[in-house]
Amino acid sequence: MTDMIQNELEGGQEKGAGCNSGCIRCSEVNGCYKCRPRLFLYLARTGMRQTGHCIHSCPKGYFGVRHEDYSICNMDCMAGPWSSWTPCARNGQTCGYKYGITTRSREILEHPSPNGATCPSLVENRCCRMEMRHCADILHNQSEFTKWKSLSKHDRKILRRRYRRRKRRKHKNRHKLRKRKKKNETRKGKQRNKDKKRHKKKNRLKNKRKRRLMRRKEAWKVFCGNGIVFNDLNSIPLLD
Repeated sequence: MTDMIQNELEGGQEKGAGCNSGCIRCSEVNGCYKCRPRLFLYLARTGMRQTGHCIHSCPKGYFGVRHEDYSICNMDCMAGPWSSWTPCARNGQTCGYKYGITTRSREILEHPSPNGATCPSLVENRCCRMEMRHCADILHNQSEFTKWKSLSKHDRKILRRRYRRRKRRKHKNRHKLRKRKKKNETRKGKQRNKDKKRHKKKNRLKNKRKRRLMRRKEAWKVFCGNGIVFNDLNSIPLLD
């Protein structure tokens, strides 16, 4: 707005060439952009377009600011009421965790003018405790009986045949396995050393995972114990 007032627009006209009363300079597109000393410049919005008008006093919701060269009507940002808190959730689930996050938001009713106060935070987050710690979802936790029951008769016959064939193969391969055991006894010593190295790597990974889980648990305890409302959760990296 200040740039529009201080810098003359292209195609501007002087007083008497189509300008309204109280206006010194204006344009066909944006209307008035310079008023007489005692008048205020008011920008009326119609959709995405702004047109300037020279008035004696600012309307409701605006406050007048006088400068040496011009006077203008400014407006601060006006935010609407807060919405209700969303249900407690975490990673898109409402169960399966001890703690979760609830959020509430609000919308902007009036956008601020360039010299007006900026908009406050529009989103708030806080910790909450879930009602269901464990999820009882049949789709994700299907038992063998429920899977077997969902199959058709034709599929059940096929599975039974496969099961019988596997049993027969096991009986045939017993003699072959005895011969292989003797050969594998010499290889066992080498394999034991390899297995030890694998177990060490697995234990290291397990310990790292445990440490991460402990850090996350501590972060959630601090986040929920303080009862602080956060506007941006990205500032807390351990929460996920």
